[in-house]
Amino acid sequence: MIINEKLNQIFSDRKKKAELDFHNIRVEEAIQCTRLSYFDRMEPIEDITPQIINNLVREGFLNLMKSTEAKYKIEDLTLVVTPDLVLDGELIANFHLVSILPDSVSPRDMLFANACLFALDKELAIVVYITPEGTHTQFFVGKSNRMFEQVVRRARILSMLLEERKKPVIEPSPFCIGCKYNDRCFPQQKDKSPQLLEDLFGTNK
Repeated sequence: MIINEKLNQIFSDRKKKAELDFHNIRVEEAIQCTRLSYFDRMEPIEDITPQIINNLVREGFLNLMKSTEAKYKIEDLTLVVTPDLVLDGELIANFHLVSILPDSVSPRDMLFANACLFALDKELAIVVYITPEGTHTQFFVGKSNRMFEQVVRRARILSMLLEERKKPVIEPSPFCIGCKYNDRCFPQQKDKSPQLLEDLFGTNK
């Protein structure tokens, strides 16, 4: 309990300042579920220890890679992104740990890589997937105005909702099942009584 509280304090202190600025939106917030991003800022629940450790390990990885934050300003909105690595000042590389190597780059990772290209004014990014066993695969991502426009649009919507304190609409997806805010979007009442099934199938007759 004491360790979890200390880790949570360290991680919360790092996030607190950014959470108060609704005109600065991290790309990760824009490309994930808008409702998740809203709750993380406005009504967060305490992360469990594995999540906190994972986030701190991620920060350590970025520090090791000497990753630097990049910003892309559009009128009163600022998109913030931190690529994992910039090779030879030209090629952006982002790394993702996976249990199974994918056959193609995920849409979310593609949007993130593309946003990095715009923020750093580069032309080509590489997305690398690595398993715990060390096997890996990689995909190249080129610059796309259309994809970046979608990220900007989502960031604007999130910024507006945060400022107006309005909860976003629910965006149902397979990610909802494992989301820490699942009960807020899909409240469930579990009936442990077998009576209903017995009535439906006539097993009590």
